[in-house]
Amino acid sequence: MTTNGAFASWQHRAALQRERWREARSFQYFVQRTLSRLRISFAEWLILAAIAELALSSGENVSQNAIARQTGLSRMVVAYWLRILERKALVDRGEHDDPRAWGVVLAPEGLNTLEGCDERLEAAALTR
Repeated sequence: MTTNGAFASWQHRAALQRERWREARSFQYFVQRTLSRLRISFAEWLILAAIAELALSSGENVSQNAIARQTGLSRMVVAYWLRILERKALVDRGEHDDPRAWGVVLAPEGLNTLEGCDERLEAAALTR
């Protein structure tokens, strides 16, 4: 392959990645707008949904590390948002199998909030 061919190939891949980024940002914008009446941010919804998914699969309290992996957010960002969600009484933090970790579980109000978010997102055709 020539240098020009390699560059053209790289440009094409880069353009596809930028398009994926624009689509992701657009999705985030519309989710945020849809959930604004519930006073839930995109990050809060993302973390609540991740906790629910992880708890369903494991049947136990979820570690902050697992939430970070599930959401693609850093552990520090997850810790920040979990403090906010805990203050809003949407999550509870307690013991985990690993004594160095906190376990996280959806509080009843967190489950109700997540269900409300899912209903709004479904009505707005943002879930598939």
